[in-house]
Order: sequence, then C-alpha cells, then structure tokens
Amino acid sequence: MPHPLLALADEFVDLPDLICPTCRIGHLTAPKQWVTGGDAATTEAQRQGADDFDPDWITSVFTGILKCPRDTCQERVAVTGAWRVAMPPDGTGPYLDVVRLTYARPALTLVNRPLGTPDPVTTACRAAAEIVWVDPSDAANRLRVVVEELLTAQGVPQTASTRSPGGNRRRIKTHDRIEILAKRKPSNCS
Repeated sequence: MPHPLLALADEFVDLPDLICPTCRIGHLTAPKQWVTGGDAATTEAQRQGADDFDPDWITSVFTGILKCPRDTCQERVAVTGAWRVAMPPDGTGPYLDVVRLTYARPALTLVNRPLGTPDPVTTACRAAAEIVWVDPSDAANRLRVVVEELLTAQGVPQTASTRSPGGNRRRIKTHDRIEILAKRKPSNCS
C-alpha cells in the first residue's frame, strides 16, 4: 500500500486524503479555492505579447488552510506551494488550478508512531516531517536519526570499546546497530 503522503510528491488538482497530524483520526478538508495570484513574470508576459499568450504560462504560489472536521480537534494546517493553470487532461473544459505542496504547518504525519513511542523518536519524526517538502534529502537524514533513536530506545549500544590500550570507544554504524537488534530481537526485525 503506498504511503498516504505520496500523492503530495507531485502536482495535484484535488487534495488527496490526508489524516490530521494532531488527532490522527480526522481527514483534512481543503478550502473551496486556494488563495493564488499571478506572479510578476506572468503579468509581464501577458502585457508583452497578448496575442501569443497561453494560459498554461500562468504560474505563482498558493496558500490555504486545511481543517480537521472533528469537533474535538478542529486543527488547522497552513499550506503553501507552487500553483499553475493547466488544461484538463482530456483537453476540454475549463482550465484547472494545479498545485504542488512545499510546506505544511503543523507538519503532516510522515511516520505513524504507536502510543508509547519514546519522546526522542517522536521528536525526530516531527523534525523530518517539518522539512520533507522543502529539502527531501535532509528529511531522509532526519529519518536516519529516527532509526538511531529507536535503536537507542531498544537498548542497542551506540559505541563499542576498541581493542587498543586506554579503552577508547568508537561509534557503531547504524547498519551494524540494526544487525545487533536483529540478533537480539529477531521478531522486531522481520
């Protein structure tokens, strides 16, 4: 089953089904229309060559507030990103507002965490979710921190003593720590 946020990795017309990041039960709803506006380059292109202008050139940014409909939550998530006008796939009908998400606050749930998840793991998950749309590679690094925190919570050592005199310690690589966990608790790693 694909990750629920995968649909946000590309442009979209209709908001995909998103779970509220606060209550983790409600499904966020979008405004009837995003707040958008043409950028200066689009306005200049319209003015310069009105006869040659194509609506597909209209680009800008969008903003909006997603809302959790649950009475006990009512969380609001501010979103922003790139916006453009596009012809429908079938080539008929009115132009569509197409958006690409670049930021959401509070961050959308990137990793589902069960109740009782240690605080450092939860904090690291949130840190990755905060930047996933802005800097995916940095978010991936932050997810590595999630794995490190989870291994620490499972009691897997972070360092090992070296065989040299003086008892120096060296950091154990993440992969090696995962292998240690797999040997100790095989049912957790299958």
